[in-house]
Amino acid sequence: MTSPNYARSQTTSVLMRCNSIKEKHIDAHNRDIHNPCDSTLDISRVIKCLCPNIPDNDIMVEPQDTSEKTQNTATLLNYCYNEGNTGIRDISRKMLHDKIFEDYVKFLGHWLTLHTQETLQSEKSKAKEHLTNMVSSTYPFSVFWKWHIRSDAFLSPQFPNV
Repeated sequence: MTSPNYARSQTTSVLMRCNSIKEKHIDAHNRDIHNPCDSTLDISRVIKCLCPNIPDNDIMVEPQDTSEKTQNTATLLNYCYNEGNTGIRDISRKMLHDKIFEDYVKFLGHWLTLHTQETLQSEKSKAKEHLTNMVSSTYPFSVFWKWHIRSDAFLSPQFPNV
């Protein structure tokens, strides 16, 4: 089990990385972006994020509309997830990808539990509960799990409100 201090230090590291990149690519050019704290906007509806098939590959970030705010936000997220143009950024990129990929493996485990015919109903219920938790707005990187469910022909009918 991950300790709260370890999880907090990872979150702090990610925030420092993104704030540093934001200053360079967004603030320096006076670009407007979506406010991640805006509870009236489900950012996962305007920006699609998908995990790569291996941790070293880039994370896919795709705007889902043409508004300037969405385009700028997607650009920032792409930099945050994928830029490794300095030694420190490359290390923090790897840490970020590793954390996301750890959750992706959990996601795939839950998918497999639901997909396997031999799985007990109680295990399937537990897997659904885990996936429901992963798509909650308080779960780290929930945008990924929402898009993986939406993009999956097997899962999307089971989670129609994602």
